[in-house]
Amino acid sequence: MYENPQLLLNLANDRQRTMRQAAARRHLAVRVARAMRRDHDDGGRQHR
Repeated sequence: MYENPQLLLNLANDRQRTMRQAAARRHLAVRVARAMRRDHDDGGRQHR
């Protein structure tokens, strides 16, 4: 089924892009939640 290396490459790229988008969405949600709680946001460097 996966004899085509280009297909595997596209699959890997898609998964990585999806993971990056999910991480960006999570980061955005964290920043929005902080802003709503009016916490000090120093560029996302502080980890709770």
